[in-house]
Amino acid sequence: MFEDDLNYAKEQVGFQFDFKDKQLLALKSLYNCKDTVVVVPTGYGKSAIFQILPYLMQRKFQLDRPMIVIVVAPLNSIMQDQVQGLSARGIPACYIDIAGTRYSTFTNE
Repeated sequence: MFEDDLNYAKEQVGFQFDFKDKQLLALKSLYNCKDTVVVVPTGYGKSAIFQILPYLMQRKFQLDRPMIVIVVAPLNSIMQDQVQGLSARGIPACYIDIAGTRYSTFTNE
């Protein structure tokens, strides 16, 4: 089931690559509804995990829409970059700045 649901999610997001071992380990853990912390180096592909997760869980729970994922990041610039990237793929996204005083959304319209 996980592999079928993962393939569905990859198709929805437009991923045409194979996940790295630690990405798959994290996705399987999350898929099995376990608390999960991913500590990998910069550039490893943490973003791919949370980008595909809403569609992976949508398929698992047979929902009409992708689920919501909340990501906590330490830098406003990282959050802004990620939200812009998700919006460019047609995935609704927003962020609240580190101080909690400002928020932004981006659309690809």
